[in-house]
Amino acid sequence: MLGAGIAVRPHLSDLVCCMLESLSSLEDQGLNYVELHAANAGIQTEKLENLRISIAKGSPMWDTLDLCINAVDTESLDLLVPRLARLVRSGVGLNTRVGIASFISLLVQKVGTDIKPFTSKLVRLLFPVVKEEKSTAAKRAFASACAAVLKYATPSQAQTLIEETAALHIDDRNAQISCAILLKAYSSMASDVLSGYHAVIIPVIFISRSESDPFLTLRFEDDKYVSGLFEELWEENTSGDRVTLQLYLGEIVSLICECIASSSWASKRKSAKGVCKLGEVLGESLSSHQRILLESVMKEVPGRLWEVGRSLLQLLE
Repeated sequence: MLGAGIAVRPHLSDLVCCMLESLSSLEDQGLNYVELHAANAGIQTEKLENLRISIAKGSPMWDTLDLCINAVDTESLDLLVPRLARLVRSGVGLNTRVGIASFISLLVQKVGTDIKPFTSKLVRLLFPVVKEEKSTAAKRAFASACAAVLKYATPSQAQTLIEETAALHIDDRNAQISCAILLKAYSSMASDVLSGYHAVIIPVIFISRSESDPFLTLRFEDDKYVSGLFEELWEENTSGDRVTLQLYLGEIVSLICECIASSSWASKRKSAKGVCKLGEVLGESLSSHQRILLESVMKEVPGRLWEVGRSLLQLLE
């Protein structure tokens, strides 16, 4: 393989897909057994998944996949990308799925702007997969692949992807996890693109921040990992609470009012806490938006939500 050079290019799509599928089938079946009984043994599923992935990436199979990436050129993408897309839909097994996502990430980084003709197809493919994946490790891997493609997406593709990602924060727990992991991947791998959409993402990050924040204690079903991602995103994409809140106050207030009127108890709760945070940080600077916030909060008072009552007191001070 090392000396094959251009001779292997016509066969890359077959070779790569065969090896990716083999990552799971060649795995020690004892690891599958351990995962099935991990909960009873007191082993964290995510730690076991990370171990399985680490073992797979240390195998000769993965080394050969790295060599395949080095052999890719513009022409071979025409055959390789559609085969990878089919494998994203049909591939099974943790190692295979993480392997597919990792290979796509490395492939995009290798070919750079040559991936542009395929960005629309890849974005439409990868974003739903991130939402559907139940494994946190696989979800992170596909989010990284999505972020790698985002760097080369057109402005309209980037806007659609980022807006759809931000909208996940009001959905179920799995969608909220996907939102956090995707935004974190964008921030790490496509920060130059994400910086143009702060008006979209900053309000979402604000009301979804970590429980480590002394004012906001929202928790995603006790998932400290996810809430921690939102806290990291806030630190990475802002220059201090007061300045950021003043800069995006209109968008933040609009999102709070939207979420506090939703049928979701979690959305109401985190929005009410967002009002408390605004009052704590901005004080009298919040006066221009006080009326609309007060009206939104008052509508929820009959619901007897404690955070709503606290928000009301904050606004009346």
